[in-house]
Amino acid sequence: MTTGCLSKRTYSKLALFSVLILLLMAGCHGNVSSSIPLVKDFYDSPKNWACLDSSIPIFASDYDVFFVYPTQIQKAAGLYFNWLSGNQGHEVHNYVAYHTQKQFGSRVRVFSPFVPQIDFEQYTQLLYANREIISNYYFTNSPLNVSIRFTVSALQYYMANYHKSKRPFFLIGYEQGAVILYEALRQYPELNLDNGLIAAYFFGLPGITPERILKDFKKNKLTPAKGRLDLGVIAVFNTRMPDTPIEETYSTPGGYVINPLNWSTENTNCSFQQNAGAVFYKKDAEFLKNRYEESPYFCGADLDLDNALINIHLPPLSDPNRLEERERLLKTLVMSEKSLFSNAWGMFGRNIVNNTIERTQKYLFIQQVLKPSDQQEN
Repeated sequence: MTTGCLSKRTYSKLALFSVLILLLMAGCHGNVSSSIPLVKDFYDSPKNWACLDSSIPIFASDYDVFFVYPTQIQKAAGLYFNWLSGNQGHEVHNYVAYHTQKQFGSRVRVFSPFVPQIDFEQYTQLLYANREIISNYYFTNSPLNVSIRFTVSALQYYMANYHKSKRPFFLIGYEQGAVILYEALRQYPELNLDNGLIAAYFFGLPGITPERILKDFKKNKLTPAKGRLDLGVIAVFNTRMPDTPIEETYSTPGGYVINPLNWSTENTNCSFQQNAGAVFYKKDAEFLKNRYEESPYFCGADLDLDNALINIHLPPLSDPNRLEERERLLKTLVMSEKSLFSNAWGMFGRNIVNNTIERTQKYLFIQQVLKPSDQQEN
C-alpha cells in the first residue's frame, strides 16, 4: 500500500522544534478557538503524523479516516507520552497501521497525527476522580487539554491541505483518543456533513447522553446515530464483558449507546452470527505479520439501555483449544484489569468497517444523483 507512514529510523530524529513545542504546551489549560492554529505548520512535517496517506490520490480512494489512537503506555517518564523517545513512535505507527490501513484496505486514506497523551495510570485516575460528574465534565479542564489543542491543529491541517470539498471522511477515536477527538470536534464547529463528515465513531467514551451530543454539536449540526445509514452523526460504543461488575465499566445512566451488530439503539439481542469479524492486535508477536488477526462470529451483543452499555455475549465453545485461544485473544483487548474500557473497536471491527462503506455509498448517492435542493432535505 502506498503510504506516508514513516520508517523506524525517522522517529529517532524528529526535529528539536517538536520537543520544544511539547514542553511549551505542557502548562496550557485554556480553550482554543478553531479559527486559530495551535502551532503554525506543526503538522506540515510528515514526521508529526503516525500515519499520513497523503500520497494516495483522491481518485484512487473512496473516503478518508482521521484516527486518534488510545493510550499507548502504562507509565510515562514525564507528564505526557513522548513519541520521540526510543522506539515508541515506531510502535505507535505499527499500532495505527494495523488498526486502520490493514482493516480498511487500500481504498481508504488514513490520517493519524501524533498527539501528546497522558499515560494509562494518569488517565485511569482522571476518569475515576471525575466519575460522579462525568456526564457534565469537559476534559479541556484537565491535562488532556494539551492533547485536544494538538488534535484541533491536526484537524485544521488535514482540512486545509489533504481534504477536498465534500469528500467523505470519518473521525474515529479510541479510548483516550476518543476523549481527545470528541473534545477537539466540539471546538471545531466548521466540521459537519456539509464538508463531508459522515460520522464520528467513539470507542470507550464515558459520560455521553443524547442531550449532550445535541448540545455539544449544535453548531456542527451533528446528531446521535440511530440507524445504519444516517449521516452527520455521532456513534458511541461502551462495552461490558460477561460477569464484569457495573462499577468497572463506562456505565452512564440515561446515556447514549448503539449496537454495531444491527445499528439499532433498541435492546435487540444480536447473535454472534451477525458479527462479521472481531479484530485483534497482538503487540507482543515477534513478527509484524503475526500481529493482526481476525475472528469471525466472535461474539454477540445486546444493549443495557439503563447504563448505556453493549453487553458482550460469547458463544459456547466445547473445544478446550478454542476456549484457550479465545481467552488469549481477549487478553489483548485491555491494558490492565483496572481498565474501565473493553475494546468495542476490536470486538466489532469488521462491522464498523462495513458500516463506513454503507454510509459512504449513501452519501455519494446523494451527492451524485439527487438535485442540490434534494440534498438539503437529506
